[in-house]
Amino acid sequence: MDLRFCIFLFCLLPLISPAFGQSTPYLAKEYVYGQSGLIAIERGQVFTDAPPGHSYYTDIQVFSEKGITAGCGAGIYCPDNQVTRAQMAVFLL
Repeated sequence: MDLRFCIFLFCLLPLISPAFGQSTPYLAKEYVYGQSGLIAIERGQVFTDAPPGHSYYTDIQVFSEKGITAGCGAGIYCPDNQVTRAQMAVFLL
């Protein structure tokens, strides 16, 4: 792994701190789509606060399908909450 990437991830990321919804599509496209090819969403809506009309719906569904996230509890994803460094580390693993 490139040292510059590690420095960005753990030093600069807390300053940027995007919301869950904002970071999800970039991670899904770079990791899930890049590694696995095109993924068909088979399940229905998983999170009540990320309905099919939500701008990040497909990406959030992919994260759920792949077991990358279970949301923030009780069937919600919290797409407007800030992403912590620990949460981002789990996304990248």
